[in-house]
Amino acid sequence: MRNRRNTRKRNVVLDTITNRNFIIIVSILLAVIIVAEGVIQIRKYQDRKLLAKQAEELEKQTGEIFTAIENNLTNPSSDDETTGITRTARISAVGDILCQMDMIDDAKIDDGYDFSHMFTGISKFVKNSDIAIGTLETNFVDGKYSGVGKYNSPIEFLKAVKYSGIGLVSLAHNHVLDYGTQGLETTISKIKEQNIEITGIKNKVDESNENTLDEEKTKEQENSDFTGNIKEINGIKVAFLGYTYGLSNENEVTDEEKKSANIYSEELAQKDIEYAKQNSNYIIAIMHWGDVNSSEISEYQRNITAFLVENGVDMILGSHPSVVEPMEIIQTEEGKKYYWVDPKRKEKKLLFDNAELVSKISEMTRKPYNHKNLDIDVKFLDKETFRFYLDRQDYTYNIRTKELKLWKAEKQFTADPYWMYYSSDSTYMLFAKRHNLYLVGNPAKGKDTTEVQLTSDGEKNYSFNREDEGELDGRFLCEAKWFKKGNKFYALREDARKVNDMWVVDVLAQPRPKLETYKYEMAGDKHVIQHRLIIGDADSRQVREIDINRWPDQYVDVVYCSNDGKRLYLQRYKRTWDEADICMVNVETGEVKSLIHEKNKPYLDYQMRSITFLNDGNEILFRSERSGWGHYYLYDKDGNLKNQVTSGAWVASPLLQVDTVRRQIYFYGYGRKEGVDPYYYILYRADLDKENELTCLTPENATHNITLSPSCDYYVDGYSRVDMEPKNVVRNRKGKIIMTLEDPDLDRLYEMGWRAPERFSVKAADGVTDLYGVMWKPADFDSTKLYPIISCVYPGPFFEYVPTRFTINDELNTRLAQLGFIVITVGHRGCSPMRGKYYHTFGYGNQRDYPLADDKYVIEQLADRYSFIDRKKVGIYGHSGGGFMAAAAICTYPDFYSAAVASAGNHDNNMYNKGWVEIHYGVRESKKMVKDSLGNEHEEITYFTSSKTNMDLAKNYKSGLLLVTGDMDNTVHPAHTMKMADALIKAGKYFDMLVLPGNRHGYGGMAEYFYEQKLWHHFARFLLEDSSADYQTDLDYFMKK
Repeated sequence: MRNRRNTRKRNVVLDTITNRNFIIIVSILLAVIIVAEGVIQIRKYQDRKLLAKQAEELEKQTGEIFTAIENNLTNPSSDDETTGITRTARISAVGDILCQMDMIDDAKIDDGYDFSHMFTGISKFVKNSDIAIGTLETNFVDGKYSGVGKYNSPIEFLKAVKYSGIGLVSLAHNHVLDYGTQGLETTISKIKEQNIEITGIKNKVDESNENTLDEEKTKEQENSDFTGNIKEINGIKVAFLGYTYGLSNENEVTDEEKKSANIYSEELAQKDIEYAKQNSNYIIAIMHWGDVNSSEISEYQRNITAFLVENGVDMILGSHPSVVEPMEIIQTEEGKKYYWVDPKRKEKKLLFDNAELVSKISEMTRKPYNHKNLDIDVKFLDKETFRFYLDRQDYTYNIRTKELKLWKAEKQFTADPYWMYYSSDSTYMLFAKRHNLYLVGNPAKGKDTTEVQLTSDGEKNYSFNREDEGELDGRFLCEAKWFKKGNKFYALREDARKVNDMWVVDVLAQPRPKLETYKYEMAGDKHVIQHRLIIGDADSRQVREIDINRWPDQYVDVVYCSNDGKRLYLQRYKRTWDEADICMVNVETGEVKSLIHEKNKPYLDYQMRSITFLNDGNEILFRSERSGWGHYYLYDKDGNLKNQVTSGAWVASPLLQVDTVRRQIYFYGYGRKEGVDPYYYILYRADLDKENELTCLTPENATHNITLSPSCDYYVDGYSRVDMEPKNVVRNRKGKIIMTLEDPDLDRLYEMGWRAPERFSVKAADGVTDLYGVMWKPADFDSTKLYPIISCVYPGPFFEYVPTRFTINDELNTRLAQLGFIVITVGHRGCSPMRGKYYHTFGYGNQRDYPLADDKYVIEQLADRYSFIDRKKVGIYGHSGGGFMAAAAICTYPDFYSAAVASAGNHDNNMYNKGWVEIHYGVRESKKMVKDSLGNEHEEITYFTSSKTNMDLAKNYKSGLLLVTGDMDNTVHPAHTMKMADALIKAGKYFDMLVLPGNRHGYGGMAEYFYEQKLWHHFARFLLEDSSADYQTDLDYFMKK
């Protein structure tokens, strides 16, 4: 592998034995690099896809993305001696597959999780493989999800792994026993349910484990202790072995439990290799090893490599452990350097001399290290001493005395089973079992260990368990929460028992299609989720329900719990979402007191909600749009307004930080600074005790990404625009730049011919509202030529897909432009709350039509402004709400739009998600008096919604529409697309349609790749008059032209 600047690499050791008549081709996907905020960083997994073609070319040229190894092996096996056949197996290998908390948060959708878009990069590399493998470094146990320390992921993450193309995973990694042997067994079971094969486990962990991809095991293998997996690929039997260097929680598990993990030893490896040599043609060892964050191959790894190769392993694929995460590294041709930055003195100096430090380490270990490539994570213990980890050892280093010492951690407590949830003083533990809540005492505190059942009304869809754990025996993590002090607890229960079911069919399930049932609240439904609050006392074993009802079908969530455990704060929303309050629950008496009552028409902006409790609830800082703009209001503990902190015709973002000493708050302001794009993040400071006393701290006309120091005396500011390279500076409290940090090196990006997108502003269809957009041009753009224009759309109402930061990660648009299009994306009225209430509520009650006139008028203005835009060839495309808008546009203006791609569109919002439709587009409340069977009168309240559908527009449609859906989309159900198709068919219209099997709302794996190619072909046919895709079977045809 070539060493490139500003990158971090996984350790990969490749070794081969050339002794057989077949070819093994292994593609190793290592890491993806992107340009982001001033440094070249390793790509985050969440919502970043790196889809620009230029970026792909850059990746290939760096040599960091993948390596293909072709071994022409000569000695033929007996089966092929007479035929002379050379067999080929293509294997793709990725490193560690981890799921961090920010990924889990990013994947959250209304009724679950969708991780599919995070595996786009992998899918493209494994598409031509016979099998793809990786180390699945997480668990799938029932209970709380965790993406740090311990790893436990939603089952949807595992499904995304499957649909990405990964067919075999190693469970030999340092987090395999994060949840004990029971957790490992559960994880194995769930992986098998997805038909993903496993290696790196021991038979005794799961006696049902086949440990082979062959349908039938040999008798010898069935009785062996083989921990690997043998797969026959195109006539070649390949053995996959998996081992880990150890466990992250090795001090927390018993020696007996450790036996369940495939921890490397020469004895274990030799047994597996001997069996593999007798039953396979080729042996691959997947090693979880090496030093964290180090690209150096350690002596430890070299010794293991020598042993494995000597005993018969043909190839070693290594990784460890590790989460791919962004990291700032100052690296030159002289290697990596670490700097001490003192903003107060405006000093930047070397933290240590690499060669000197490495020399001291070598004196201790007697091992060699490359001082030019020293990769450590520095954590300061005090002002002079920092701690770091290298070569499986922790060290401390004093920057003044230059003394290096070994660092020994204090003895850690033995880990408890993950279901144990302790009270504040560890006296009691709560857990869930069979949908109900249980209590047990802590024997270490002298308490009775007999479990006590606290509730008996739990059942499916009204459970204290998480997901489907309530259907299983055993103790599981519960939904209840302890108060911060004392032995009382609370739970906000969701009752979904009466909510209607929805279904999708997994047509790819084996051995037959499988029905998937889930709860789904539609707009206007009679039966919706009900919220109930209980408070319990572990000492008295009593649980009581608190009456928190203010409105029928209200939405409730917990916003704060006091430090003394005596007060619980809730926010309640009326179903019409135009009224809410913040209330305090007295934990002792159960009394509920409304503190802040908020009314806002047409609806309350929950996307930018910000509630901060100061001095443990003595003051409440509340963000409201009551003035038409999002601003902050300070209340006392009883809900009396003390001060309007911010005001004016601009928007204050959710809080970044509170300086409690100076009583000041930090936030981004949108649209306050004249001449600056209102979508740019501009940092402001305000005084809590003064009215609208503001200080602008980042005056540049760019969007800013701020990291504040704990004291708020200094902050790091990374700012950029789509057309301006990132700048990284340090500022003081006054906003003055006191230091300039490193800038990105983008020379190679520009050498490749990459062209930055261009910003533009136009008017909305009302002729007065400013709209802001971004335009992509082909790399070989010629202003004398005429180009079709394509609008990438998303109608909001809480988000606009218009990038503001410098990036080469712009979804599909850069690549689409290379086919010979001008591609734009623009905000329009009815979208982002960053522009104020009038702007983002523009579409209320008119959810289908409100964005259409703006998009059409934007394109007309651009065509008037630029002679290279062909106004007669206009395309539009989008996903989800963007798919809804694209279909509506081509049906509303069939003579203006020549082509449209409507992906996963919610074409009939009468059957769409309750929260989305009722909040943003309106629900009507009806009250009437009715009599019960005894003749008693009572008030009955019902709710009704009515939305315009795209099906109503089908009669207007002429040509050029492509409908796309995933057949397992449980967010925007495939029925939306099917109904639209049905309406077009009945109207006698011609259109195209693509259904992606096994895909949900976010497409993944080869399906996403196929969708993009289909998008290209569709626009090429209708806008470039190139119909070669109708007969051209090569998906990459257009990129090869």
